[in-house]
Amino acid sequence: MKLVNLVRRGKVAKLAPPQKAPEVVAPMPAPLSPGEPLLARPQSWVGIAISVLIVGFVVGVARRTPGREVGRCLNRIANACP
Repeated sequence: MKLVNLVRRGKVAKLAPPQKAPEVVAPMPAPLSPGEPLLARPQSWVGIAISVLIVGFVVGVARRTPGREVGRCLNRIANACP
């Protein structure tokens, strides 16, 4: 697959730069500014923090319930019967 991508990249790299078509009137003559880098925006850090909290919660719950408690309720019921 990477070899196919390399071949296609070569074809795209050989293309001429885009030209403005005179018959098309654009509402914005220039492209928009890309803005701040992704990690300089506070929204990205909020998303990362929420993801870390969710993963930490899942790991914490998984560590709190050890596997040796599986079937423990059945042992209690068996011992409670006369």
